[in-house]
Amino acid sequence: MKKSLYMLFVAVCLLTTFHASAFVLTVSEKQLNNMLKLTFPIVREYQGIYATFADPMVQLDALDQKVLITTTITAVQDGKTLKARGTIEGVFDYDPLDQQLRFEKPSLKDFTILENNIEGAEHAVRTLKQTIGRNLPVILLVDFKQLDFGLGSVVPREIDITPLGLAITL
Repeated sequence: MKKSLYMLFVAVCLLTTFHASAFVLTVSEKQLNNMLKLTFPIVREYQGIYATFADPMVQLDALDQKVLITTTITAVQDGKTLKARGTIEGVFDYDPLDQQLRFEKPSLKDFTILENNIEGAEHAVRTLKQTIGRNLPVILLVDFKQLDFGLGSVVPREIDITPLGLAITL
């Protein structure tokens, strides 16, 4: 009887220990940049202007809990080009249906023209600035369906931006 109670106590302690503990996966900016390269370039058409977003570089802002993606933007209008470097600011959001961590609510924070062959480029620049947040697609940061720990589907309990990277508590 004592041995059965002891074994039950040990089993309860083990289950409680495993239930209370968590696994934290940290994804660095460098790892996120490698993942982003798979979803870029992004090509969109805005009022006759074809814009290509390429060469993404992600920055995680741990203080404000924001994600910044700096990208090269090439706009083509009537065969003439404008090349710029822009920083898009947004937040991350976990989609439980698709099991994906996504970059959402993008807004253009910085826009620096590097080259310009478009006469009257003010219209092209204004069009790009006004429409980025409305038309830029959702950008995938982490696809949890691709993570396989041999434990079935992976559902994050908490996602936080830290100075070391994206801390995902499973």
